[in-house]
Amino acid sequence: MKELLDDIEEKLNIKISEDDIKVFSEGATEAIVFSINNEYLIKKTNKQELDVYNEFFSKYNGKRFQKLYYINYDLSYACLSFIQGNKYDNSIEVNRIINILYETTSNYKKIDYDGFGYLFEDHKTWTDFLKDEIDYSIELLDENKFDMDSINKALNIVSNNKIDKYLLHGDFGTHNFVINNNELFFIDPMGLVGDPLYDFFFAIYSDYHIFKDVSFNDLLKYFNVDLEYKKAIMYITFIIRMCRTYKYDREDFNYYLDYLNKFMS
Repeated sequence: MKELLDDIEEKLNIKISEDDIKVFSEGATEAIVFSINNEYLIKKTNKQELDVYNEFFSKYNGKRFQKLYYINYDLSYACLSFIQGNKYDNSIEVNRIINILYETTSNYKKIDYDGFGYLFEDHKTWTDFLKDEIDYSIELLDENKFDMDSINKALNIVSNNKIDKYLLHGDFGTHNFVINNNELFFIDPMGLVGDPLYDFFFAIYSDYHIFKDVSFNDLLKYFNVDLEYKKAIMYITFIIRMCRTYKYDREDFNYYLDYLNKFMS
């Protein structure tokens, strides 16, 4: 750890005391994450995640995302800006959140990349990636609880559309939202190659507070693409989020069932 801190001091031309450091232990990975003076975020992690950061922040550096200052591959860490604020808490009006999500995802940038899916875990087609995500997700619940004909129909609609490749956040949900002065910021990208609609709907369906009072038809107003394709992506992302809610936030699961019966049956 001393070697890492010495390197940070040298690169940022600062002095670091023990009181300057706040360690964050939450997260699904074994990465070491800590902030310095509420200004810098240090993440010590594996090479693949550093490569993802290098790719993602080369396209999205600042505004509603963090800034990447540098990566040190020898010491296996990235130095980013630290976004101060609170976890997502439903304090921002829903329509404003949806508009921010649309503004962000509709301005995603194209990427020259061989496959689809998470960076460095390629799928040959966009449909292959979505099918894998569906297969994994419904295993968390029970395949028999779903209308598999509707799911397969949605996948077939997707497969009949040509998909341009964009670089997406890839884990775009309220668990990665930070609120500061009534503004919304996004952290912890996973890097996903695919269609921006996926991130847009994935974020909306990540929290029932956002979608419970927003109708299917209201969401169809966003993005000027083929209507049937849009409906298919909405349905697929909803099923994925619904299954993951059953695993991680089961107390919210009934809100997803209600929405499924009300708008998607």
